[in-house]
Amino acid sequence: MNIRKIVTINFIVCTLLLTGACTNPKETELTALDRLLHGNQRYLSFHSIHPHQTRQRLKEITSEQNPFAIVVSCSDARVPPEIIFDQGLGDLFVIRTAGNIIGDYELASIEYAVQKLKCEVIMILGHDGCGAIRTFIEQPLDSLPGHINEMINFIRNQPNAKHILEKSDDPSYPEVINNILYEVDLVKNNSTIIRENFNNKKIEIYGAIYHMESGQVQIIADEIKK
Repeated sequence: MNIRKIVTINFIVCTLLLTGACTNPKETELTALDRLLHGNQRYLSFHSIHPHQTRQRLKEITSEQNPFAIVVSCSDARVPPEIIFDQGLGDLFVIRTAGNIIGDYELASIEYAVQKLKCEVIMILGHDGCGAIRTFIEQPLDSLPGHINEMINFIRNQPNAKHILEKSDDPSYPEVINNILYEVDLVKNNSTIIRENFNNKKIEIYGAIYHMESGQVQIIADEIKK
């Protein structure tokens, strides 16, 4: 094969990767959870395909959105859901707060995506080394300025706060896990809309943690089994 043909083939392959045209046609046949985890595996292996990021996709979603998953994640700039799950425009309904905290407005947003957009999965995504949780552990009560105290006090008032405050060799990791589990429980049990859809198997709810160093997203149930 001559050099010109090699260059042409490489150009075509690169173009497909950049436009997302090489998205696995069976991807939409996967469960919503598997679509997220498969995307994370592509991200981990540096083979992200960046789907649904073309001008055509932009036009397709101008009048409506049809995300397949709800991701509630920390606002940490190093944990952007669309990138770590290798998804594109219109794929994810994302709610982000420091410490992936869920209050009334966040819960209402989840309800909207469940009821109106028919999303198939809710993922509560925390991450190791979470600054909001670390602040909660280390700072004295009401020692911070402005609205930061309100966020910290919200975490302190969680029913499992005593367990979150328990110390270990890694002072923040178990607290991050406990916070995610609390949020999963809150979503399941504090909304009639979500609970009915969950009981009718129309929606799945998972807690997960993002590992900063590796980039891996791990379902909490798997982590607890270690």
